[in-house]
Amino acid sequence: MTSRWFGLVAICFVLSLPAGLNAQESDDVQLPEQSDVRIIVDISGSMKDTDPDNLRQPAVRLLARLLPEGASAGVWTFGQYVNMLVPHREVTNAWREIAIQRSAQINSVALRTNLGAAIETASDDYFTDGDLSRTHFILLTDGKVDISDDPAKNTAEETRILDTIVADLIERGATFHPVALSEAADTDFLKALATDSGGRFQVADTADALNLAFLQALNTAVPQEQIPIEGNGFTVDEGVREFTALIFWGESETSATRELALVRPDDRVVNLSEFPDNVR
Repeated sequence: MTSRWFGLVAICFVLSLPAGLNAQESDDVQLPEQSDVRIIVDISGSMKDTDPDNLRQPAVRLLARLLPEGASAGVWTFGQYVNMLVPHREVTNAWREIAIQRSAQINSVALRTNLGAAIETASDDYFTDGDLSRTHFILLTDGKVDISDDPAKNTAEETRILDTIVADLIERGATFHPVALSEAADTDFLKALATDSGGRFQVADTADALNLAFLQALNTAVPQEQIPIEGNGFTVDEGVREFTALIFWGESETSATRELALVRPDDRVVNLSEFPDNVR
């Protein structure tokens, strides 16, 4: 993976390498203990204004593809009610396929914005026996808590979320990474969620910004070994059996102006139209 990101996501490769390909002598990579990632997505009617192009769908697909094998993850959607869109379990290829397929169900038709209930449901002790020390909540919302026509009740619910629900989860080790899809979001409330838990808050009002925000939140939640691009190339250790190359166009680049390809050390070219069986 590159150490610097540029503009819009272009393509994601996952290559299972035969032993010795792109070899580089080093000790075995020691990855951190696997994390637990819980993605909570707002599908309330107000998202029609803050996310008119429904960027939530491709963002969830991107996360599903990039979550490392062996981590735990689940996806919940919420409006007035909360729905487990993708079951919370170990990330496998089958889990990824379910997440990618069900991302098409993300919309903006639900009544209300019951964020408190969504956090309560997604943090149920059933999933980790109450241990949240490795649990990261990635929230995709406009942050406007709306459980009633009475503004006072909504304000009280925001206070309950921060002072009771989230405070208890933070005490047990949880971290929150809210991503707002518009400057019109309740940024003060969402910033408080992130700040109190030591997480990251970001505003992402374009497809480019949303991809970057999700990637940064994911890399905070699930730190992964990364390698830099040097001289338009990179070297993968011989002990690595699978890697993801995530490549972004520059802001002025498109598929019409630049062709993207990976050239292996044996000069075989990998691109969207021509790739071997060990490339996804």
